[in-house]
Amino acid sequence: MTSTVAAQHGALSGQEYRHAGKVAVVTGGARGIGAGIVRRLAAEGARVTFTYASAQDEADALAASVLESGGYAAGIRVDSADRAEIREAITSVASHEGRLDIVVSKRRRGDHEASSATI
Repeated sequence: MTSTVAAQHGALSGQEYRHAGKVAVVTGGARGIGAGIVRRLAAEGARVTFTYASAQDEADALAASVLESGGYAAGIRVDSADRAEIREAITSVASHEGRLDIVVSKRRRGDHEASSATI
């Protein structure tokens, strides 16, 4: 597991956000549907950590984009085929943040994408 870019959370401008103060993990979040989920959660006030397997350029761009929008996102490199590595990443985020409120497990299976959310 290798840490990469972190975008700092900006001011919420006094507005209330649905996920303000919540901590989220999105697996497979560097591109496609996963990146959309990361953007949405961050826009709604969550501190989002997302995993990626090999898309470091996309992960860096996503984190920078979230920062520019006033949110927080951090990408970490994790082998999504390795359940123990994913479990370790999620546990690490929960430990570092002191809580974990949302987990979205999004990964490809063959030609199909599978998504699920736990809140």
